[in-house]
Amino acid sequence: MDQGIGRLTLVVLPLWLAACASWPQTLYHWGNYPDTIHAWYDGTDDWAGQEQALRKIISDAATRQKKVGPGVHGQLGLVLSRQGRDDEAKAEFAEEQALYPESATFMTRLQGRRMAASKPQDGHDMTSGKDNAAGGHAR
Repeated sequence: MDQGIGRLTLVVLPLWLAACASWPQTLYHWGNYPDTIHAWYDGTDDWAGQEQALRKIISDAATRQKKVGPGVHGQLGLVLSRQGRDDEAKAEFAEEQALYPESATFMTRLQGRRMAASKPQDGHDMTSGKDNAAGGHAR
């Protein structure tokens, strides 16, 4: 009887420990997204570096066959917009909406604000603070 319990313990214990030791699988790949967001809020002007980091997150997610975390494509859209690459930014906002339909209202609002900020309104360039009517130029 004792040998049966001992053998059962030798079989069950390692299985039980292995089950407890397995790490939960995450649904999304985040990469260094927290660092990227921190740099954004810290006031970075290294848009090329931000773009590269975000594109790497997206690429790594595909390699790992995981979803890109919510907000990554939207953030890339903002970075591209800051560089004046509005068509590419719109594509990233659309991708964010396609992946996460609940973001549609926010992405539409962001897109509207970013595009409005890059265009002169009533002779005033919103991005540079220059008055176009007085000889300033829009970016």
